[in-house]
Amino acid sequence: MKGKILGVQTGSSGYQAYTDYPNLLKKYVGSTVQYDSYNNAFLDLNAKRIQGLLIDSVYANYYIAHQKDASSYRKIKVGYPKEEFAVGMRKGDETLEKKVNRELQRMAQDGSLKKLAQKWFGSSKEVAYQDLLK
Repeated sequence: MKGKILGVQTGSSGYQAYTDYPNLLKKYVGSTVQYDSYNNAFLDLNAKRIQGLLIDSVYANYYIAHQKDASSYRKIKVGYPKEEFAVGMRKGDETLEKKVNRELQRMAQDGSLKKLAQKWFGSSKEVAYQDLLK
C-alpha cells in the first residue's frame, strides 16, 4: 500500500484501529479516503479509485463471496486486535435472550449455523460456535 489510497469507513472499528496502531498499516499508506458506508467504498474499489479497503473480515468475506469473480479480490491480515460480535437486545429481556441462545445452540448442533456461514460469508471458519453459545 506504499503510496496507494486506502478506503476506511468513518467511525468504524477498523478506522479506530488504523489510528490507534499506526505502526501496523498507517505509516505505509499513501493516503486514505473515508466513506459513510462500505457499499460506497466497494464501488470505488471496483472502479479502481482506491487500491485497498480496511474492513472487518466477516463483511469482506460476505461481499467477496457475492461477487461474480471472487478470485479477483485479495485479503491481507493486518494484525489488528480481534473483535467480538454480539446479538443486541433490550436489557432485561431474558425471554428473548433464552430464545436466541436456544436457537443458536440448536443451529450449531444440527449444522445449519455452519451452512449459513458458508452461504453468506463464503467460509464457516469465521463463526466461532462456542462463542455464540455463551
